[in-house]
Amino acid sequence: MTYAKTLYETDTVAWSDQQAQILRDRRWHDLDLGNLIEGTVQLRSDASKTSDHQYLSNFNWPLDESQHHRRGALVSVAPV
Repeated sequence: MTYAKTLYETDTVAWSDQQAQILRDRRWHDLDLGNLIEGTVQLRSDASKTSDHQYLSNFNWPLDESQHHRRGALVSVAPV
């Protein structure tokens, strides 16, 4: 039996773009739920290893330091 690699395994950037478009289009049945869940869990795991500021900088969201009261608190971000 031959195993074909998925887009998630070969090009995560393209896969992320594809999943974002599927979400924008509200095509829920086309989402790659298994890999979305795996990626979200991994993202949170990675985030727990860094500070909130470093975590948010991965998304290029500016952090409003005046609203960052404690680690784990909801953080307000300014629109980009």
